[in-house]
Amino acid sequence: MADWKTNEELYDIANRLGRKIIEMYAKAGVWISAGLHVDTIIRNIVLDAETCMSLEPQRIIDEFERMQKAARDTGEDAVCKATLNTAAIKLGEWTGAGAEAFMDQMDYIRTFMDQQNRQILFAAHCMGTTYSLAVNARRNYYELADATIAACDKEMEKQAERDTKATIGILSEIATACITGFGRPDKAATVVRWGLESFVAIGAKTAEVVIEGSEAPQVVSSYNRARRSLEDSFNDGLAELTRWIETQERDLAEVRNPILEPLQREIDVTGADFDYGKFFHDARDPAVFSAKVEQERKKIQEEQNRPPGLIGQRLDGGPS
Repeated sequence: MADWKTNEELYDIANRLGRKIIEMYAKAGVWISAGLHVDTIIRNIVLDAETCMSLEPQRIIDEFERMQKAARDTGEDAVCKATLNTAAIKLGEWTGAGAEAFMDQMDYIRTFMDQQNRQILFAAHCMGTTYSLAVNARRNYYELADATIAACDKEMEKQAERDTKATIGILSEIATACITGFGRPDKAATVVRWGLESFVAIGAKTAEVVIEGSEAPQVVSSYNRARRSLEDSFNDGLAELTRWIETQERDLAEVRNPILEPLQREIDVTGADFDYGKFFHDARDPAVFSAKVEQERKKIQEEQNRPPGLIGQRLDGGPS
């Protein structure tokens, strides 16, 4: 998986940045507003980092892997496909309106699997885009904080060589690139071969910022401008992803899913409208077998409706 910054790493660099700014202010003799405790300054820096921690890469990885498993189960299960095809062949030996309705159910199963393919593909695509936003936001804040620490040291003349530049992702463009620039295969089984790193690579849209200033307040102001730019870009990326999800959800909501609808009455063995004459085998004439089928069907219904336990035993004439 892509190298992403952990919460611990971001908390660490945010705390170091907060202490470095306080050290720089103290050395420069910059007055800190009365009542503004040192811990409050550090806490405000940590809150900046926490914004970029709001998406947890490991949880996204776990969900993406769940999508991959679902894709394998629905798109690559050869045994299930073979079983369904065999059932359809055997069903061809049956006749009547009920048999035709059951054949429709077989087609509905295939339709349902196709729909699941599209929905799994969409879900995995969302996970990949979200992962790219999460990884880039964390990397970007870490680079920004690290460059600001270098700028503080430079202002305090502790060193002059360290780079004070940071790469900030244009996260709205990253989201758009992941949504529109990633190939869309026809089958969700392809998700099994997708890697989340692909989304990070395709969304590599960045801009360079320089944290600079000849005086301590200017360094902090430069950090704040870059931090606001990163937060705005992060929010824009999430908004772009949200709009895409809402559009896709509306499209998916319009797709009819017949397999979830009630069975046709002709093939519901427990229903009053079931009749062997509507669903019979070519080798078993309804004129001969209808009465026997109806007798067995009623027997099954009685067994299913009989209460369990002692009451059922008494109804059967057993010992009380």
